[in-house]
Amino acid sequence: MDFTKAIETFFARYFDFKGRSSRAEYWWFYLFYVLVTIATLIVDVIVFGEAGVDEIPLFQSLWALATFIGYVSLGIRRLHDIDRTGYWFLYGTAPLLLMILGIIVDNVVISVFGILGVIGYAITIFVFTLFPGTKGVNRFGENPLDD
Repeated sequence: MDFTKAIETFFARYFDFKGRSSRAEYWWFYLFYVLVTIATLIVDVIVFGEAGVDEIPLFQSLWALATFIGYVSLGIRRLHDIDRTGYWFLYGTAPLLLMILGIIVDNVVISVFGILGVIGYAITIFVFTLFPGTKGVNRFGENPLDD
């Protein structure tokens, strides 16, 4: 799968949480996402000037919101390709909630455990996206590279 096909597939399968997506589809779209994010941040600076820490970049935020559901579905399909359940994407909410709880109750220890959990989760998902997909059919469907 090439760059443009990965982007087309992302938007065509925006709400598709079933099936599988190859490494190429995932990483080509991720590259596109990063490039558009950089472009939207540049537009934000041109339009609104240099934003302070307390200001939310409008165009970058709109881009992130516009692609959020599609990115989650792509990530779930990528996990399916290595025969992992899509619930792995939800597992990251536990340490995130722990980190937020620590901030709310002003407890550094809880926050640190939450932050370490979020970092560990991010590393785990990153490593999973690097694995090659299972050969042939798995419990989530046909191998996307067999098409």
